[in-house]
Amino acid sequence: MAARAPVPMAPAADLLVNRKEYDALVAVAKASEGEEVCHEEVAHRPPPLTVVRRVLAGGALLAAAVAFALLCAGVARSGTIARGEEGLRQGPLRVASSEVEVKAQVFTGGRCGKKDEDTDYVLWGPQWGKSLDHIPDPEMCCAMCQGVPQCQSWTWIKDAGLDGCPSQCWMKSRRPDKKVHGKSGYVSGLPPPRPPLRAAPPRSAGLAEASGGSYGKDNATNVGGLLRGGTRQAVQDETCSKIERDTDYQAGDNLNMVPNIMNAWKCCEECHAVARCRSWTWGKARAEDEHNSVCYLKSAIPKKSEKKSADGLVSGLPGKRHETEGPKFDMEAVTVVRPGSIYCFSLIMPKSYEQELMETQHSLNAGIFACDEAAVYSNMTLHLASGLQTGVVDSDLKCVLGGDAYTALNTWIFIAVWRKVVEDGRYLYHDWTVKVDADSVFFPDRLSVVLQDHKGGGFINNCKYGLHGPIEVLSRAAVATLAEDYAASFDGKSPKKCVEGLHFGTWGEDVFLDRCLHDVLKLPRGMDDRLMCEAHCDCPDWYWCKNGTSRVVFHPFKRPDLYRQCMANALDGQPLLVKK
Repeated sequence: MAARAPVPMAPAADLLVNRKEYDALVAVAKASEGEEVCHEEVAHRPPPLTVVRRVLAGGALLAAAVAFALLCAGVARSGTIARGEEGLRQGPLRVASSEVEVKAQVFTGGRCGKKDEDTDYVLWGPQWGKSLDHIPDPEMCCAMCQGVPQCQSWTWIKDAGLDGCPSQCWMKSRRPDKKVHGKSGYVSGLPPPRPPLRAAPPRSAGLAEASGGSYGKDNATNVGGLLRGGTRQAVQDETCSKIERDTDYQAGDNLNMVPNIMNAWKCCEECHAVARCRSWTWGKARAEDEHNSVCYLKSAIPKKSEKKSADGLVSGLPGKRHETEGPKFDMEAVTVVRPGSIYCFSLIMPKSYEQELMETQHSLNAGIFACDEAAVYSNMTLHLASGLQTGVVDSDLKCVLGGDAYTALNTWIFIAVWRKVVEDGRYLYHDWTVKVDADSVFFPDRLSVVLQDHKGGGFINNCKYGLHGPIEVLSRAAVATLAEDYAASFDGKSPKKCVEGLHFGTWGEDVFLDRCLHDVLKLPRGMDDRLMCEAHCDCPDWYWCKNGTSRVVFHPFKRPDLYRQCMANALDGQPLLVKK
């Protein structure tokens, strides 16, 4: 028996739902290089990572391709929007001079409306074009055309000679110069009108962006002066043991940088609420900085040489912590910003389509940035927008593909991510914590409505087949219970009971999280299919983003233009909403 080729490494945050999708992405990548791809060869000998990354990271390739777990037998039930091939074309698109015109059969159906069956649309002269492989039906081809602004007409070919699912979608930059009828297996049409996307109003003054990867509403009360006085001063000895003015503590690691902390007392409270915080410094990040005051939580008590003179800064040590302190104690010590508040975060790969999607969401004040507070994590510091940068996770964000469905085995990556969420401690200020994939079109205002039916719950399943990763919703108590399991491990880097009690070597992070929370930590699991619409959970016509007005997430949309059009379709002309 020949030795089996090693499984390639793949970026953890990329959605690689199964082996068929992986093969299709590789096929698109090789096609863009002019290489001939044998499906069977790919299936038995995985290509190097660089080929997959070339597709998933984007860059010069600006097309979309869909790979399906179920081949084109009947209605497609699964798919992943990735990237494909585009360019400037000369002359007609694959039209032979011997073709003759016959009367075309016209049929209607779906949201696309009128389609010309057995008809190819021909454009003459220079033109932009885009081909998408493995598109299972004309309706999806039409939806993809609607999502790409340059596309003004499309043609779907039932059998384009591709391996696996042989169908193909051609996007074209103008309405047809000529309709060629009698083309068996061809369906052509025009995209439906594109509803405008009405951006959310500018962020209120209460919203601020943090240099530590998080932004949200001001959790501090400005009572004037550096320290609170009056009745609260009596509590200072317990919460704050030492305070030094005009001093910067330069000891240990920065555990977190918390924005909008308007006085030193509040900064000390922030440190006291985080178990690993041993000292803190409060004040302007720089004398010329226009942002509000920042609280720096640090992992060590400073030596004398690590105390530096700094005008305007205040530093100190947290008070003595009770022996019973831990995440559950923190829950009692910290008050949520408002009932039902939501803390959202995403993990992104540097310099990838995920970074583009995050920047798009931020520019629209949409997605996770419409939550009460939000954070973006990566494995390096990325400046996403003015005043907004990523928090850093201790992981290279790489994993192998495997398991029965050949999925990304990314559990250890998200163990590191949830550790960072726990350490940052921002979940304590909100009733719910929500992890959202970057390619999930996400509506927090709809989530708020759904959560009203799950008060007092643990976490919420989003699919009849089990928890899926595009959106994961945990209550404050659930994250605190998970935090306790992290604290129980010898180094605090992983949830002790879950890691020791589960055999998760062939699981993705969503399966691990579900089993960890429910089977090991015994948290109640709710179920709400309003949370998500994606092909892998049998949500019909997911690509139109029109499956009711209560769907919280549509997934996946890996290009900014497709993402924006999905959001516009879902809103149907209504403006985006942000929390007040």
